[in-house]
Amino acid sequence: MYGLRLKSCVVLPISTYSFPHSNLNWLDSIPHSNLNWLDSIPHSNLNWLDSIPHSNLNWLDSIPHSNLNWLDSIPHSNLNWLDSIPHSNLNWLDSIPHSKLNWIDSIPHSNLNWLDSIPHSNLNWLDSIPHSNLNWLDSIPHSNLNWLDSIPHSNLNWLDSIPHSNLNWLD
Repeated sequence: MYGLRLKSCVVLPISTYSFPHSNLNWLDSIPHSNLNWLDSIPHSNLNWLDSIPHSNLNWLDSIPHSNLNWLDSIPHSNLNWLDSIPHSNLNWLDSIPHSKLNWIDSIPHSNLNWLDSIPHSNLNWLDSIPHSNLNWLDSIPHSNLNWLDSIPHSNLNWLDSIPHSNLNWLD
């Protein structure tokens, strides 16, 4: 049902994108004494984030973009590292040097150069995505995340109401 609603949203010709987003303040409202729930998200090895300064993800607005295919090539394991990240909110990423994301080059990766091609304007587009829980994403063809390019936007506050028992759909 949610899949159908999202598909109607996906066909919108909005040219902003992406999984990474303007700011992650929305996570503040997600029950998270810790972020263990993120453990179910398929992922590479983001332990490197532990050493990245932080504050908010607004810097992502200046990141170029095109599609999220890169996610397919990112290896994965678990996101336990997030447990050690101060997360009364996830604004910590702000102090990451971002005039360019060259810093990513030092991240152990199969190929994270993709970040250089991520366009932007603001990643608030996710606001118009139907939600309740993320299970609806299961019906979205996601061998790649190109579909996100046509999803409208505004802000990510809507995520506050998304149950997150697991985010396996991200694979």
